[in-house]
Amino acid sequence: MATLKMILIALAVLAGIYLLLCLVGPKRMAVSRSLTMNAVPMAVYQQVDEFKTWGKWSPWHQKDPNMKLTYGEKTSGVGASYRWESKKMGNGTMEVLEAEPGKRLKGRIQFSSWEGYSYDTWSFEPAGENQTNVTWGLEGDRDMPFLFRGMALVMGMKGAITRDYEEGLSNLKTWVESLPASGEELTVTSYEMGSLKFAAVRKQLPMAEMTAFFGPAFQKTMEKLQSDGQTPAGAPCGFYFSWDMENQTTDLAAGFPLAPLPAGQPSEEVKTPGGLLKVFPGALVIDYYGSYEKIAPAHEAMDQWIKSHKKEQVPDMPVIEEYVTDPGNEPDTAKWLTRLYYFYK
Repeated sequence: MATLKMILIALAVLAGIYLLLCLVGPKRMAVSRSLTMNAVPMAVYQQVDEFKTWGKWSPWHQKDPNMKLTYGEKTSGVGASYRWESKKMGNGTMEVLEAEPGKRLKGRIQFSSWEGYSYDTWSFEPAGENQTNVTWGLEGDRDMPFLFRGMALVMGMKGAITRDYEEGLSNLKTWVESLPASGEELTVTSYEMGSLKFAAVRKQLPMAEMTAFFGPAFQKTMEKLQSDGQTPAGAPCGFYFSWDMENQTTDLAAGFPLAPLPAGQPSEEVKTPGGLLKVFPGALVIDYYGSYEKIAPAHEAMDQWIKSHKKEQVPDMPVIEEYVTDPGNEPDTAKWLTRLYYFYK
C-alpha cells in the first residue's frame, strides 16, 4: 500500500511539473530570423518566389533529398503551390497568398499532422548598395493545445525550427551570391533595329539562370528609363537572340519597348494549338494564354507558319515575349497573356 501511495505521489509530482511546463511553454509557435545578403532585393526575391529553386537552399529539402515534391500549375506568384511527402520531414502543402515582387511574400502551410495552418512570411529590404536584409518568419494561426505546450518546451521545438530557419537563410545567401546575375553590375542598353526600339539588359546565360536574371534586369531598366525621363511603350519583354537547347544556353535581353510593337489589323488570322496567330507584314503575333512552362506550342506554331510559307526569320532580330499580365496580380495562370512576336521576310 505504501508503495502504491509513493507511486501516486510521484505521478502527481510529475503531473504538476508537466502542468508547470505547459504554463511556461510556448503558447503559439512564432519564429523570425534575418540575414543580410549581397544581392539586390529582386534577385533574392526571385529565388524564394519560385518553388522549383527551393531545392537549392531549403534546409528541409537538403535533409531529405528523397523528398517527393508535387508542384501545382503555378510555381511562383500568388496561387503558386506545392506538396511534399517525406518519411523524415512529414507531409504537407504550401500555397502563396500574397506577393509583392522584390518586397514581400506570404504563404500558407498545412502540415498533415497538425490542425490549422501556419503562415510563412518573407520581407526583402534594401540594406545598402547591392545588399538586401532578408527576414523569414513562421507563425501558427492558433494557440497550441495547452497540454502540448509542455512537450514543445521539453523537445525544444521552437529552437529546432529557429535553427532550420537560420540554416535556410545561410543556404539562400550562399546560393544567391553564387549566381552571376545577383549582385553584378547590370548595364542597360538602348537598341534600334528597324522599327523595333527597346531598352534592356542583355546577357548570354544558362537557361537555368533565367528566373534569377529577369527581375533585376527589369528593375534596372525601369530605373534607367525613369532617370532619363522615358516611358515604356509596352509591358516588360524578353528579347531572345538565341536559344540553344543542346547546350541549354540563351542570348537574352530583358527590358521594355520604347516604340509600339507590331499591332493593328492583321492580314490573316490562323487558329493554332498555341493560340490565335496573327499575320502582319513582316511580323507574326500570337496571344498566348497560360503558364510560362507551357508556351512551347505557341513558338512551334510560329516556326511552322514560317516554314510552310517558305519564309525565314529576319537575321539578328530577336524573338519577343511580351509579358502583358503581371503574375503577382493575377493568380489564375489561364488568364496570363504573353504576346509573342516573330519577324520574317
